[in-house]
Amino acid sequence: MNGNQRIDEQNTEANSIKEQTVYYDVRFGAILPEGKEPIRIIINLEIQLDDHPGYPIVKRGFYYCGRMISEQYGKLEKVYSIRICPDPAKKRKNGIFRYHTVEETIIGTSCTQSDDYDMMEVIILNLGDTNKDGEPEILNLLNVLFSPTISPEEKKQKLQEQYHIAMTEELESEVRTMCNLSEGLVEMGIEQGIEYGKEQGIKQGIEQKNLLLAQMMLEDHEPIDKIQKYTGYTIDVLKEIEKMIKKQ
Repeated sequence: MNGNQRIDEQNTEANSIKEQTVYYDVRFGAILPEGKEPIRIIINLEIQLDDHPGYPIVKRGFYYCGRMISEQYGKLEKVYSIRICPDPAKKRKNGIFRYHTVEETIIGTSCTQSDDYDMMEVIILNLGDTNKDGEPEILNLLNVLFSPTISPEEKKQKLQEQYHIAMTEELESEVRTMCNLSEGLVEMGIEQGIEYGKEQGIKQGIEQKNLLLAQMMLEDHEPIDKIQKYTGYTIDVLKEIEKMIKKQ
């Protein structure tokens, strides 16, 4: 560098107090019984209802991974952020995409194990057509669960016969909840909006989707910040919706 150039040094102190609170849909630890000793990992599972949230979905996945890494102390465990998109754009339907860290050797011989640098992965599953031939089993399974056209009874039958999943009382309740979610969000939200064929109709459909989602999350006593994030409603609007639920 010549005398007219300089480096602008950034703050050398990292402070997480200013970080926004992250609400994970699901987060759990798991153990991979491979190799000489079990490997512990952390998995974050998110349902990505909006295919165009205003930011790259994969970037949000890596942000969640980074937060899960920064929360750890001592020996770091690998983290995964898996994002399921029930209603992606047509060109992205029925796809599985994996993003992770790889090593590129510029010169010389590397002695670094991949476990020491490949510490986070983002996996995006774009759903689409149910039981499409040649698709991975996991996509077909999720397509069945999120399908708005398959009844709860049909879903339970498919889960038992095709995927050998025993239907317990708790699992049956979860399947029915999934049916309500898929029917409410897809049929009332997206499809009804598109059916109008006009911009105003689409806006009404999206508004109905957000209203239904807010009602479900309020009934499940989800944190207000999380409901605001997924619906875009202000606290005052959510209070009015809560009053409406109580009247019902």
